This record gives sequence, C-alpha cells and structure tokens, in this order.
Amino acid sequence: MTITYQNRIVAFIDVLGFSDLVYSKDTALITKYFDYVLEDSVAYIKKFKFNYHLISDSIVITTLAHRENLKSLLLFLSSLQSKLLFEGILVRGAISSGDIYSNKKMNILVGPGLINAYKLESKSIYPRVILDRNLINEFSEGTSDALSFFAINDYTPLLCITPQPYIPDFLFINYVYINLRGYSWIQYQIFIDLFRKYYFKNEHIEKYQWFKNYIYCQAIERQSQLDNLQKDTTRLRVRKRHLQRFIEELNKL
Repeated sequence: MTITYQNRIVAFIDVLGFSDLVYSKDTALITKYFDYVLEDSVAYIKKFKFNYHLISDSIVITTLAHRENLKSLLLFLSSLQSKLLFEGILVRGAISSGDIYSNKKMNILVGPGLINAYKLESKSIYPRVILDRNLINEFSEGTSDALSFFAINDYTPLLCITPQPYIPDFLFINYVYINLRGYSWIQYQIFIDLFRKYYFKNEHIEKYQWFKNYIYCQAIERQSQLDNLQKDTTRLRVRKRHLQRFIEELNKL
C-alpha cells in the first residue's frame, strides 16, 4: 500500500454528552443522530464530494483545499448543527487543514491535517465549530473579507465571533440562524427545554452560559432584521411574536 498525501480541509466534529446518549435506556436520540449523519446528510456529502469517517461520537469530513469547498463545508456543518439542535443534540468541533491520506474502503484516515483538526477541537470549548485562524489567512484577505465571503446573504453570516468584549478567540460557524426562523413556536420550545435540562447544572455552567449568550445575541439581531423589513403580513407578525416571546423566556433563565 502506498500512502499519498493531499492537502485538504479537515473538519473534526464531536458530539457533546455522547456517553449520556449511549448509556440512556431511551435510544431515540442516538438513533436520530445516526439517522441524520448516515442518511439525511449523504446527498449533500456526495454532491460536494466530501470524504467522511464516522468514529463513535466523532465525525471527520475532508475536502480539497479550495475557498469554495470551505464555504460548502461551512454551509453543510451549519445545517448539521441546526438539525441536531432541533433534536436536542449539541456538537462542537474545529476546521483546519493539512496533508491527509483517506481510504474509505480500508477505513484509513491519517495525516497532519487530521491531527491539526483534532487538537484544535479541544479549544472550541463551547457548543460550536471553530475555524483555524490559518484558514482565514489562506483563503481570505483578512477577517472582514472572510465574514463577507462566507455568508449566505448580507444579513446571514456563516461565521461569527463570540458576542462579548474582546478576548483572543476563533471565528465559529453561525448555526442558529436556521433555528431562529420562527415559523413555529415548537422550534423555540426546543431551545427552552434544552436550557431547562442543562443550564442549572453546575458542571455545564460555562458552556451553557456561553450558549445562552450566543443565542440571545442572534435573536436580538434577528428581531432587528425583521423590524426593518418593509412589509407587514400575518406570517411576519407571528414570527415577530414568537421571537419576542423567546427572548423573554431566555431572560427568565
């Protein structure tokens, strides 16, 4: 066997609380997790020719190191995070790059790129997927250019920064914009139930305080966007009402 490296973008994603899913007598959540990863996401993975490996609680996705491939990967991972969040499953991870040898048939994945992503994942700390700062330098002219290019439109960025006074940190994937569309209160109730389950446990305080702050800031920003729309429809009023109620519920926690 000859190992030939390729320079690839590498995402290493880890499911938070996976051991709880494994030991739970109710297998519904872990079933939904594998159903999505192995079935719902396959079409997207094939479309963009991603390589992926599923290793227990971790997902490794690689793609050739191009700017457009990175944007496609960000879109996919934002969808993955949002979909799993609707099921009450949180993930964290990191995207880096480097030489990789991948052989799906022989279940081999090795190389400096994998090690880079694996080590960086531990620095994500919170339920988020962070971007290696080297990728900003490699595929953009700077942070502002990265935020502008890696966006769905003018008001929906795919990357954002921790919403608090400056600290040394990473850009990370903005994934709750999908969950904040607000067509149904059920979407927001999932957030509230998730917080009520974990927020007041001492061992989760740092992660969930950050998570609450991130969601709250995104909700306020989304509320401002809806208020600035030059239209008034029944559906829009319902969305605004749901969003306002959600913000109020967050403030009660």
